[in-house]
Amino acid sequence: MTVARSEDRPRSAVELDGPSPAVARRAVADVSESVGLAPSVAEGLILAVSEVVANAHQHGAPPVRVVIQPLPDRMVVEVTDAGPGVGDRYLGVLPTAPPPDATSGRGRWLAQQHCAEVVEFVGSSGFTVRLAGGVGAR
Repeated sequence: MTVARSEDRPRSAVELDGPSPAVARRAVADVSESVGLAPSVAEGLILAVSEVVANAHQHGAPPVRVVIQPLPDRMVVEVTDAGPGVGDRYLGVLPTAPPPDATSGRGRWLAQQHCAEVVEFVGSSGFTVRLAGGVGAR
């Protein structure tokens, strides 16, 4: 029998229904502090979550839901909306930044730049973007 040490057990997830980008940023900041993420990792994850939540509200469909899962050395954040997902799967994920006059594409690009892992998928609840940051995120 293996017994997990208390620091190895997953902490309770934080769930937000319909959060604004500001509310999501604050929640991610609070949880990242409790996990002990390095400030640069936390700041990148906070920025990425803010952008993805803004995209969900602007381009997706309600309801928008955020689930923040703290783990011993990393965090995983899922942002889900009821929309069908991104039409152009390469928009914002190519290795170069969007041109300065582009009207969209920066949110996904910023998430790619600041997170250890970004996964997008369509499931029964709609379109989900999973963002991860921290030591064991990759």
